[in-house]
This record gives sequence, structure tokens and C-alpha cells, in this order.
Amino acid sequence: MNYQWLDEDEALRLCRNGDTAAYAVIVRRYQSEALRFTYLITGERGAAEDAAQDAFLDAYLHIRRYDPNRPFRPWLYKILSNAALKKRRKPQPEPLDDNTPSPADPHTEAVRDEQSATMQLALAQLPEAQRAALVLKYYSGFSENEIAAITGAHVGTVKSRLHYGKLALERIIRERYPWLANEHAASPLTFDKETVK
Repeated sequence: MNYQWLDEDEALRLCRNGDTAAYAVIVRRYQSEALRFTYLITGERGAAEDAAQDAFLDAYLHIRRYDPNRPFRPWLYKILSNAALKKRRKPQPEPLDDNTPSPADPHTEAVRDEQSATMQLALAQLPEAQRAALVLKYYSGFSENEIAAITGAHVGTVKSRLHYGKLALERIIRERYPWLANEHAASPLTFDKETVK
């Protein structure tokens, strides 16, 4: 069977029947995204790699618990979130290299790298629950209802964590990284895949 052309649903169906090669398709599809997410939660490259690996193993071992009538990504992110929070140690953030090719303008890339590293440092200073909510919402693009399902919190709690986490992050950036706040005078927070790699 040619696995490279499998769509996610078919790969998951095969995984549920014990096909490890099909699961490799799922891992390849989510590997970079999972590593970035776990890094933003743990603040350490080694802990992030361990958490992502543990989560993929746990997801495979419990793939029969996955409901194929529901989206896979939130189910995987619940496992990733739990694994990352379990592995989290005292934060010692380091920029995560995503092997993105350099743009034509090296200055632009240097500024973006510095913004990304600064945002990671600022995120690492937030309480775990607020950091996880912000990363799930603004980096991973989950809705508040999906975040509630992933974290096991009520939607109101998620909204509160997002609100107070964003306020705390803006305060941290203003106080400790004023140059970043000045670049984004209207709102120092820009959560996108360019700022938070």
C-alpha cells in the first residue's frame, strides 16, 4: 500500500486496525506543529521533544479511544497538552529552530527571530493554564469550545484564562521588553506563526 497519499481519515482508520505505517503518516503530518506547541508550553527543547514523543506514543496506544466522528486534531492536542504540562520544568526558554528558509532580507529575519524568542520568554513567565490557553487559541487556532474540551475546563474558565493571560502578557512585554511593545504600539500582542515560532 502506498501510504504517502493517505488522507487523515483513512490513515486513522488503518491505525485503529493496528497499522503502524499508517500512524507514521499521522506523526509526520503533526510532528512540527506538536513540537512547537509542546515547546511553547514547557519552555525547554528537551522537555518539548519528550512531551511530543510521549504524546504520539500515548495517542497510538489509545487510538481505539478516538471517536472517528469527531475531529482528530483536538483529541491529539488534549494528549499533547497533558504530556507537555507533565513534562514542564522550570522554564529555560531557547528559540526553537523550525528550519524555515531565510527570506531575501536578513534584517527582517533577524527582527522576526528576536520577536519570536522574546515572545517565548514572555509566554514562559505566565501561569501554565494561561499560557496553554493562549497558545491553543492564538498559535494553534482552536476555538474557546475546543480549548475547553482539550484542557477539561469550562468555556467560561477558558475565556477568563485568555483574558487575564493576554493582559499579563501585555504587561510583561511592556515592562520587560518595551522595544517589542513599541513596535506594536496599538497592541503589543501579535500571536501568529511568525512571532511565535
